[in-house]
Amino acid sequence: MDYGSLSDQKLWAKVVDGDNKAFEFIYRAHSKKLYVYGHRFTKDTSIIDDAIQEVFISIWSSRNRIVISRSLSHYIFSSYRRLIIKKINEEQFCESIDDPNNMLDFHHYMQGVLEETNISDFEGGKTISALEKLPSRQKEAIYLRYIEELSYESISDIMGVQIPYIYNLIFKGLKTLKENIKISRFAKILVFWVLSIFH
Repeated sequence: MDYGSLSDQKLWAKVVDGDNKAFEFIYRAHSKKLYVYGHRFTKDTSIIDDAIQEVFISIWSSRNRIVISRSLSHYIFSSYRRLIIKKINEEQFCESIDDPNNMLDFHHYMQGVLEETNISDFEGGKTISALEKLPSRQKEAIYLRYIEELSYESISDIMGVQIPYIYNLIFKGLKTLKENIKISRFAKILVFWVLSIFH
């Protein structure tokens, strides 16, 4: 069966019915993205990996009680964000989760995207460099909007802030990127972002 052709509601209905392959499809579609997203909060890969495993275990064990009101991505990212913050707080890490200078590590993800789309190392280096200069929450909002293609409403819910604040974060982030990358180059790269989402 081509699970990728199913709507979120139909795919989730199969998971609720105990379809292991449907659940495996969801795991494969999101786990790598969550790994990248986890670097928004910590560089400790063991915490990131544990949180990914725990969130999917929780989803499977609670599948009969979970209602997907928006999208699977929205539910998974919301659950993961809450869990990884909880785990970091439990470990009493020194880094601040909401520190605006806490870097979201796009490097591995973006390098793969740039290689797949044949953007040169020079251009790729400029893109990654420009991204790394953005404040943490701007990068998180841009990641969720343009890489995960989540709605502003979903991003607002995931990040726990009002929608106008999300608009402001993304506007300021894109404006800064445009100032650091030629506008034509930026538009080209942004299109590649949207077209290069993991399948």
